[in-house]
Amino acid sequence: MRSFILSTVVLLAFSSCDLLNKEGSEIVDEAATQWAEAYFNYQFDRASKYVTPESRKWIRFAASNLSEQDIDLLRQQENMAAVSLLDCELADDSTWIATIEVSNYVKTDSLNQVGYLVDNDTKFQIKIVERDKRMYVKMEGLPQSGMHNRD
Repeated sequence: MRSFILSTVVLLAFSSCDLLNKEGSEIVDEAATQWAEAYFNYQFDRASKYVTPESRKWIRFAASNLSEQDIDLLRQQENMAAVSLLDCELADDSTWIATIEVSNYVKTDSLNQVGYLVDNDTKFQIKIVERDKRMYVKMEGLPQSGMHNRD
């Protein structure tokens, strides 16, 4: 019986943010969704508040690569990007992988290409880390749809 209880506790601890204590789950969920809403709406100053210090270079990189055409497209958007958190899994004692879905966002591909509107749902996986009892997005590159950030 004792081993059953122990294995159940371990399984619950590693299965999802939703199974953490309510306060812990909300903190992880908030870090993921607040960052994503800011980032995919090109509110880079706001997005940088939710990332680790070493991740800020990726925010600066994304901001510096916007062209005038991209900015014009962003201004023409009628609705902001929509973000929803689909899942969140505990990867280790201080790291979570959040799966988010984003729609109605402007995707910029490269320096020589004009961005375009993506109105369908696109999944992204982002890494959330705990530092000093706070949760931050750890960017190790620009977000890639359907993929983990590079480790």
